[in-house]
Amino acid sequence: MAVKPYFGTLGGYIDIMGFKQLLYDAGQWFTKPPIKKEDPQSNYVDSHESYRGKWVPIRSGNFNGEKTPGELGNVYNLTPSYRLLRLRAYEAELTNDVISTISGKFFKWVVGFGLKIQSEPNEKALKTEKITDIPDDFRENVESRFEIFANSTKCDYKGEENLHELALQAFKGAFNGDVLIILRVKEGWPTIQLVDGDHVKTPFLDDKNEWNKKAKEAGNIIRNGIEMDKSGTHVAYYVATLREGEILETYERIPAKGNKTNRKMAWLFGLKKHRMDNDRYIPMTTAILEKLAKLDRYTEATVGTAEERAKIPFTVEHSSDSTGENPFRATIAAGMGKNAAPETQGYELGEKTASNISATTGKQVFNMPRGAQLKALYSQNEIQYEAFWKAIFKSLCAAVEIPPEVALQEYNSNYSASRAAIGGWEFIANFYREKFIPKLYHPFYQLWLHTEILKGNIQAPGYLQNSTNFMVVEAYSKARFIGPKMPHIDPVKEVKAIVQMVNEGLMSNEMAAERLNSGDWFETQGKLKKESKVKTNNQKEEEPKKEKELKVVGNEN
Repeated sequence: MAVKPYFGTLGGYIDIMGFKQLLYDAGQWFTKPPIKKEDPQSNYVDSHESYRGKWVPIRSGNFNGEKTPGELGNVYNLTPSYRLLRLRAYEAELTNDVISTISGKFFKWVVGFGLKIQSEPNEKALKTEKITDIPDDFRENVESRFEIFANSTKCDYKGEENLHELALQAFKGAFNGDVLIILRVKEGWPTIQLVDGDHVKTPFLDDKNEWNKKAKEAGNIIRNGIEMDKSGTHVAYYVATLREGEILETYERIPAKGNKTNRKMAWLFGLKKHRMDNDRYIPMTTAILEKLAKLDRYTEATVGTAEERAKIPFTVEHSSDSTGENPFRATIAAGMGKNAAPETQGYELGEKTASNISATTGKQVFNMPRGAQLKALYSQNEIQYEAFWKAIFKSLCAAVEIPPEVALQEYNSNYSASRAAIGGWEFIANFYREKFIPKLYHPFYQLWLHTEILKGNIQAPGYLQNSTNFMVVEAYSKARFIGPKMPHIDPVKEVKAIVQMVNEGLMSNEMAAERLNSGDWFETQGKLKKESKVKTNNQKEEEPKKEKELKVVGNEN
């Protein structure tokens, strides 16, 4: 070993080829404080680190969201009670004016009078499947026939409502939980049957069919009214009906897919799930149900107290030197059919004056006794009500994703703020509209198109030969469903902006007409051509009349 002597002011030491650090570490190890492990749920010291000659303990633990222990309370793994939440949501919609205000605007803007179809078959995808001879009038035939059918009651399994009314009912059901949508072919026409999610139940004490036993034999399970296979795919739904005179409910098994075509024929539709692995949907108003009820009680209490206070217009306050006399004594006595006791001499003049004023003006004037003062019953509750109510209302609207300006239809802010509110709501409405279209409009349109092609009413080369080919079916049935756009605060600015986009090639005429809610562009062009012909013919008829009139005037001159 190489020994290197060193002499310093405090003495010397020997550094033997780096063994100094090793000896130092060994010494520190024996002097290192022991590791303390306490309750596994709490923080504990599991190691130390040397820093500037001191050992710093390193603690380990779990974080459950609380910065201050006990601040968040108990931890709950909540499971939604689907039926109770649905019933509470229905009750709120029926009895609470706030939820009616919010949901009414939600339904009207997302669905409204219904969505209009624009057929857009994917010709490029069809070419890859060697289908190139698509008729030029395919879109026109599809749109015209579907529009007529969608506005008829033939769409309804019960034969009562058209497609757009059914769509509104389905969206309402989804807003309050979920709804079962069933496609059925009736008399050669596709129809829709809607079943409230409250009737979709797991069979219980069914005396006709052993549904659970059959599901187990097939390797499936039934949960929350849904029969599922091992992968979680919905196989069937169970709808409960209680007929008159029966004690137990009767269940109908609704297969999710058709036996022959394997086409999806039944499915649950909702707007909100608590967790991704939940079977059913919950109401959009789940988080605000309790606050809605409290706000409603607050409103009722405020209106009630205002009504009771209005019955007591004023009070009489007596000072310490008051005589204690009731200024309404004479009026009360007259109402009881008795003559009032004679007034004291000091108030006779005042009573006569009050009677004269009351008789001539129809107003009430009182000669107040000494030390008495008439005061109106006054409260700040009604004055502060609007500010408090609107503050709570804003939070409720935010929870349901609708701007309060849209819900109340009040645009009192400046132009930019109002425009931003409408633009934000338009995005949200389009989001839910796009979420709704593949759950009702598009599947129904696909089934309708299939039946129309089978009947020969619409020509679609290569469709029937490839009816089981996913690419061909989807390419032929590709379509957009459009609804009304949000109205612009300043229509002139909106029109100028869209015209500029059309002129610069950034937007088609059809898209511009759709954006301005001015109807179908092709239909409008057809009408304009007809109107132009009528104007031209009228001008041709008027020209000879004018020439004759001019000739007559010239002869007279």
